[in-house]
Amino acid sequence: MNEITVVETWWCILRCRSAETDTLTGELVTAGYRAWCPMFPVRFRPPNMRGHKTEWKPLLPGFVFLDADVIGKANKMRSQRRCKVFREFMFNSRHVRITDRELQPLREFAMSLNSNRKVIPSVFGPGQDAIVKEGPFKGLRARILEPGPNYSWVEIKQLKIQISTLLLSPVQA
Repeated sequence: MNEITVVETWWCILRCRSAETDTLTGELVTAGYRAWCPMFPVRFRPPNMRGHKTEWKPLLPGFVFLDADVIGKANKMRSQRRCKVFREFMFNSRHVRITDRELQPLREFAMSLNSNRKVIPSVFGPGQDAIVKEGPFKGLRARILEPGPNYSWVEIKQLKIQISTLLLSPVQA
């Protein structure tokens, strides 16, 4: 019988300038890497204008989470000056690695701050397989059709649906 094994994703923490957090995250995601930073809305009133505007700010300015499997490729991208400058976060002279399970409370907290649930989670590649972690499709294999930062189009048993990317885990066949 074919057994499906859920693979725990390990993340490394990148440190960058606070003002470049969302830019770095966008550059890494655009390059096809699984990177994210939690965001929250800030409502303000611009000078000499009526009404309010909402701007999205990083919850942890200066910190970006990157799939640890691609840190070498991201370092190469940085050395070629194709993205903002960053360095890997270290503690006691060691690189810090954390799991999806350890990041889940941060994701839940960030989502509780957001009425529109705008969090930039990990992004899957097209054609990649995943397992649905929660909901009516829990435990089923999904094939990623169109990945997105918040929601992805997937195919589950010949049914095409849009599902929150946070509900998906990568699998190893």
